[in-house]
Amino acid sequence: MLNTLAKYLFKWEIWVVLSGIVLILFLVLRKRTISKKDLIYKTARANGIPDRIAKYIVCQAAHETATAGAPFTSSLAIGSNNYFGMKEPGRGNQIGYKSNGYCIYAKPEDSVKDLITWYYAKGGLLNWITSVEQYAQFLKANNYFEDTIENYTTGLKYWYKYFYE
Repeated sequence: MLNTLAKYLFKWEIWVVLSGIVLILFLVLRKRTISKKDLIYKTARANGIPDRIAKYIVCQAAHETATAGAPFTSSLAIGSNNYFGMKEPGRGNQIGYKSNGYCIYAKPEDSVKDLITWYYAKGGLLNWITSVEQYAQFLKANNYFEDTIENYTTGLKYWYKYFYE
């Protein structure tokens, strides 16, 4: 009887330890997500992007870099500080290119600045955009992404709700 109880206790302890590890991983990832979100938002605002558009940029970065539902975790984001899937030719903020044509940046802020430079080339500050749908339409009209407009818009809406609602 004592042996059987010890086996269950041991299994219970394993679950407690595993639950603790999962909680710690969640908290670390959450902190990293919040800091990247804030970094991207602040960089956009510091470079003249209006509040509404800066929030859309955060959602765009989260959508472009999500791995298994976790934003800002793709290998391109982590290994190359490329949060928007920018390819060559870069807009002057990159430090090089990967063999597959993706830009490499010294720091995440440079990726945001490159995207902003692209915006200026495509239509300025985008003050006319008032919704996630319009933002996705602007990106699609300027050949920013290859996905369908429906899928991309759904992704942006998901991240907008996750971060701002």
